Order: sequence, then C-alpha cells, then structure tokens
Amino acid sequence: MAYEGSIFDIWIEYQSNTDAPLGLIIGDSLSVGRRATGDAGIGMLSSWSVAHANRTRSLNTNIALSGATLDIWSNAASYRMSRWSFIAWDYVVVELGTNNIDNGDSLSTIKTKYAATVAAVRSAYPDARIYAGTIPPRIYSTDNTGKHVIRNGFNLWIQSLPFGLNGCFRLDQGLASVSDANALSTDVDCGDGVHMKTIGSQIMDKAIPGRI
Repeated sequence: MAYEGSIFDIWIEYQSNTDAPLGLIIGDSLSVGRRATGDAGIGMLSSWSVAHANRTRSLNTNIALSGATLDIWSNAASYRMSRWSFIAWDYVVVELGTNNIDNGDSLSTIKTKYAATVAAVRSAYPDARIYAGTIPPRIYSTDNTGKHVIRNGFNLWIQSLPFGLNGCFRLDQGLASVSDANALSTDVDCGDGVHMKTIGSQIMDKAIPGRI
C-alpha cells in the first residue's frame, strides 16, 4: 500500500534576522502537494504554500491534512491548533471546504462550520491576519453537478469576506478544463480528477500576488 505521509514528528528550531512574514497554512489534500506519475513533484515540498514561500521569501508552515474538513479545525483548544499558538503568526490561510462538500454538507452548513473555524483560528492565533482561499474544481465522489453548485456558491460567498476575513485568494483560477469549468485541466490533473500536479500548485501560488 502506497503511503505518502510521515511517521516522524519532526520539530526544527532556528533563529534568523529577517523581515520574512510568518504564515500558517490550514488545509486539506489540495494544499498538501502530491506525487503523480510523470510529475517531478515531491509531496509537501511541491505544495502551493511552499511555492509561495520560495517565491516571496516568506516563512510558511503547512499543517494541511489529507481528508481534512472544517470540523477538525473548529476547536482552538485542540492539540492540532494549540501546539502552534506560541508562535506570533503574521497570517493564517484557511483553505478548506472541498471535503465538506464531498461529504454532503449543504452550503448553509458549510457557512456555519466556516464561522466556527475562523473563530477558533482567531482564538488560537489572536494577532494573525486571517485569509481564505476559494475551492478549486474537481470530480466529486457522488452528485458531481449538485456539489459544484455548492462549490461555486461557496466561492462567491467567501469572496465577500465574511467574519472579518482579511482577504480571499482565488486559488481556483487557472486550473479548470477549457471545456468544463468544474473539472481540472489535464495539464494540472495528477490523474484522479481531484488533486493537482506540481504545475497546478504553482498556478495556485501565483493567485497570491506577493507576500501576504
């Protein structure tokens, strides 16, 4: 069975005199980075957040988890959030929602869960600016047409910056097939209709003009 995770919990500390902003990326497998046949990708190091860090000389920490939903990031006291609370983050990017849609959540339910996640982020990292990301196109496991109605509705709504969000990045742009705006282009599809090859992560990175 193929396994792309890590069995080690590695913590590296260092000091640096730099003006590089500190960013925390909360997401799902669309932010993790993938290995794909014929692709030079190297997992997390090929993710859009790492591409952004390299391009802008920022310090991004990517704590995205494959399969993650808004639900698991809605508790500021949980270890997955509290373990990072001692760091004075400049910004947090929340790139979640695609798995909630795939699991059958309605748009109204997703909005409620997003509110809880933003509140948890604000509680855990009170000095950080909070940004959202739109959800890229993909093939959903069931009711693909209906779930894209929810995805497109979410993307319109999140750009209105609810809950006092500081901004929203259009991470869905430039990834769609020419013939179907709700499907990944073959140029970026890693082969499963859901995840992006390295070039897709690079396109997502370019949706963020510069340092956050």
